[in-house]
Amino acid sequence: MRWRLPSHRSCAWLLSKEPTSLEEQTERFLHHLYENAPELSNAGELARRLAALIRGDDDTGLDQWIEDASSSELASLAQGSGRDIAAVRAAITQPWSTSPVEGQINRLKTIKRQMYGRSGYVLLKNRLLAAA
Repeated sequence: MRWRLPSHRSCAWLLSKEPTSLEEQTERFLHHLYENAPELSNAGELARRLAALIRGDDDTGLDQWIEDASSSELASLAQGSGRDIAAVRAAITQPWSTSPVEGQINRLKTIKRQMYGRSGYVLLKNRLLAAA
């Protein structure tokens, strides 16, 4: 059977899902993929473990995850997480999020890009205030 090649985003999504929770054809595709590239099976398992760590509020498995991922397809992510381990631990254990602020920054930058070369500061200020 021939499958259409999935996008990078689709692959990342598939690897993060539990194979048994997918529809039968997708599960067969993953099984075929894992037979031909066993390292992706390990990467998928590591991705699911990391997602569980991030969703939870317990960082006790983080050091073990970094150690396991350092010799896998996710070695770069593990290395970066290890370099800034304090920030990763804080992201897992602390209830705070900068998402609302990031959303506002993104909105403001979008308006600024739309205004580029059109007018000066006064019009930009009025558009930002009107959008708020």
